[in-house]
Amino acid sequence: CQVYVENTVFGGIGQARNRANGFAFDLRGNFAPVAHFRNNTFYNMTRGWTRNRGSKRYGKLTVEHNTFVNSGEAGADFGRPDSLIFKNNLYVNPALMGDGLFGNRENFELDWYVFNLDSNIVILDTVITGMDTTINTELQLPFIDWRNNHFYVDPAVVEAQPDSSTHQIEDDAFYAPIMAGLVNDQPGNVIAEERFTFTNFPIDAGDLTTFIVDQYNLDQEQKAELPSYGIDVTTVDFTYPMDHAAYTGSSAGQPVGDLTWWDQSISTSTYQFGKVEASIYPNPVKGELIIEMEDIDRVEVFNMVGNRMLYFETHKQPKMTIDVSRLLSGMYVIVATNGAGLSYVEKVYKN
Repeated sequence: CQVYVENTVFGGIGQARNRANGFAFDLRGNFAPVAHFRNNTFYNMTRGWTRNRGSKRYGKLTVEHNTFVNSGEAGADFGRPDSLIFKNNLYVNPALMGDGLFGNRENFELDWYVFNLDSNIVILDTVITGMDTTINTELQLPFIDWRNNHFYVDPAVVEAQPDSSTHQIEDDAFYAPIMAGLVNDQPGNVIAEERFTFTNFPIDAGDLTTFIVDQYNLDQEQKAELPSYGIDVTTVDFTYPMDHAAYTGSSAGQPVGDLTWWDQSISTSTYQFGKVEASIYPNPVKGELIIEMEDIDRVEVFNMVGNRMLYFETHKQPKMTIDVSRLLSGMYVIVATNGAGLSYVEKVYKN
């Protein structure tokens, strides 16, 4: 399936008594070539924003300028994306329960993280020797563009979690290890234990205490729901004070989060095209594509509808080789940009 969601408000997702569900977007292990979320608001999710566990994966998952408020057990489990674009998002209270249910199971196999990501298992070849078959595989890390996201955890939420909980703001619990190595050095991300106030969203952190405590009481069948499920979405307002760091925190200096509350549109990336000489070959290409250009800074590969499929960075190199073997056959646009910000563009056919 292909999923495109824009300019939508989702609220009151899930029931407290059903821990297995309560996701805004749940692929349940199905493959999605493209999943695109831009300028949406999600609030009060009893489990988390998304889940995609197992061997199935996303081709490309784009999550840009969304506002997320109050998710129960975790922020998101991204599964196995080939590429993940997650930028300019605002996430308030991404894991109300800390380690939640996972912290109450004995000998539970999986460690708990607010944001989780798996590597892709790629089959290299299959060797048959007599009656024996050997499948050679490797783990392949996805491309991740993870920047200018703001995460705020209300101190009152952390206080409501029992001492046995792994508090969500701790460095070793926020990102899964594979993910941490890919996102920790990317710019503009803010993780803070700080109360975040919206113009008109009436839930106070103190109202969440009963929900948090009840979730840790496994013997209690009837559990408190997240409060204010009856909020009128026509009256809520997820703007916030302009003196907050998030107001100019996006990669384009705009407010972080869903821009529809601000009546703004997303600023798109711009490229300066000057007199730049470059050579891109072979064309057509099957596996490796070579780019020769003075002072290469980055190379981007777009399909013919404008989706960025691959992204590579280097540091002022005169020659760069990129692997395009995993792309489907068809025409692509190669954008090579030098250190001065000037770009060279050429169409290439992938066999």
